[in-house]
Amino acid sequence: MHPDLRAPLLAIVLCLTSGSAHAACAVWADALVLGSYDPSSPVVMVQGYEIEVRCDGGDLQFELSLGQSATSGTVDARAMRHAFHPDLLRYNLYQDASATRLWTDRGAGLVSGATSRGRARVPVFARIEPLQDAWVGDYHDEVVLTVLP
Repeated sequence: MHPDLRAPLLAIVLCLTSGSAHAACAVWADALVLGSYDPSSPVVMVQGYEIEVRCDGGDLQFELSLGQSATSGTVDARAMRHAFHPDLLRYNLYQDASATRLWTDRGAGLVSGATSRGRARVPVFARIEPLQDAWVGDYHDEVVLTVLP
């Protein structure tokens, strides 16, 4: 294990794109900043966020997908990379706080919802596994969020 046990400011940046369909929809999400990670802690780190969906045309059904990790190239095993070191931190994004429903870009991993007066808020939960040997510093990944009305 590395001598310094705190890795401050882990961030996942969701790069946002809009799908095209009959109505125009867009998504708003801030960077998911996960805070400090302690590699010696046996506790799983879970952080919840909200994504806002806005659609022209009133009450509409939509689907949201979260794409693969730019670092790992997969949705099943997303990872963040250290800013200046080859170290990785494994994490993933879920539809629920208990991390039983992985949020992906296909099948059951898609999130369905509906707008009310053109807007909806959708929760997303980031989970970082415990006891990962990590260098101190910033970690980053990019995931594409797509909304399809």
